[in-house]
Amino acid sequence: MAAYGEGWLAVVIGAALLLVLLVAIVAAALRARRRRHDATAVARCWGLIAEALVVRQRVSGQIDAATYQARMNDLVAGGRR
Repeated sequence: MAAYGEGWLAVVIGAALLLVLLVAIVAAALRARRRRHDATAVARCWGLIAEALVVRQRVSGQIDAATYQARMNDLVAGGRR
């Protein structure tokens, strides 16, 4: 019975370490998810900037309708790769 009386401390320490490990894994997973989301947002932003530049060129008359259509198609194709 004396061995059992001393073992509870090891069980408590083991449970605490398991809880710390679980919290660390969940935190790492959430950070990785946020990082992927941020990367997607940046890529989307670059796509919108490129599209805005093409539209500005078309509206200002710097490019014709065929060139505008080709560049927009290139932007769409680039987003699918």
